[in-house]
Amino acid sequence: FSGQYPLNFDIIQKQLEDFLQQMGVNASECDLKITLPAFSPVDIKKDFDNMLMEEIGFNSLYRNTPQFFVQFNPQVTQITKQNSTYMIYDCGFSQQTTSCFMFQNQIQQSIKRNDCGGWMLQNYMRDLIKNDHIQVLKQPVLMKNIFEKLMSQSIQNIFINESDVSLTRQDSSQELSAKDSYYSVMSCFAQPNINQQGSVDLYKNSLSQCNPVIKQCLQKVIVTGGLADFVFSQRIENDFKNFGIDLVFLQNASKGALNGMKEFNANEVKVTRAQWDEYGQDICMKRFM
Repeated sequence: FSGQYPLNFDIIQKQLEDFLQQMGVNASECDLKITLPAFSPVDIKKDFDNMLMEEIGFNSLYRNTPQFFVQFNPQVTQITKQNSTYMIYDCGFSQQTTSCFMFQNQIQQSIKRNDCGGWMLQNYMRDLIKNDHIQVLKQPVLMKNIFEKLMSQSIQNIFINESDVSLTRQDSSQELSAKDSYYSVMSCFAQPNINQQGSVDLYKNSLSQCNPVIKQCLQKVIVTGGLADFVFSQRIENDFKNFGIDLVFLQNASKGALNGMKEFNANEVKVTRAQWDEYGQDICMKRFM
């Protein structure tokens, strides 16, 4: 793999064949649902489909992105049915674990977290280390600097777009529109054992600085991402009781695509062996993302 894109198909093919042999099943009797990263190059998609249907010989195939399958995660669908207004904090794997809340307008009022992690955070740390020659003993200073510069961000005065749904202020007759509006909140840097304390402070600060009208309509705060289960979770729950808002930790968020894949019925959209034999790989390119 290179940047999560599969390159060596021989290794992937051998892993799949070994797994089928271990399970004692024949590929020609299996219906396969599988993921490729979003924005995969066309050539990789074609080679991948050809390897699965020609080399291994599955009975049928359905391919899509993790961001698609994660929408069908039962835990997420249960939350979206019960509530309409959330604040979402993401602790990693953001493109996958937050997409289920953003796709198909499942959220109408929300606070969207912009991802300032990854390369932006890495480059910023690199500049600090390069310019200041920061040593291990100075790590607390480094983390405080990063928290202040990249993460502690007020959303009190952010413009709110017009919409069909309005909320009436208690102190005046003015109306604040919140439907389909998104508010930028800087990323929380929640690496294990490094800045979990800072993550807790970030959650509290973001909610404290939130527009009072938005705060009144919030029903849940959802903590998601691959690092959502960390040692300060109990403290966060206790602190958030003061706000009167339910706090939900999305369990096993990194497996959301797998759980959603189990629920998704691909019978009407999959490519069967007969269709592959008749149309070739072109039908996969037309039918799949």
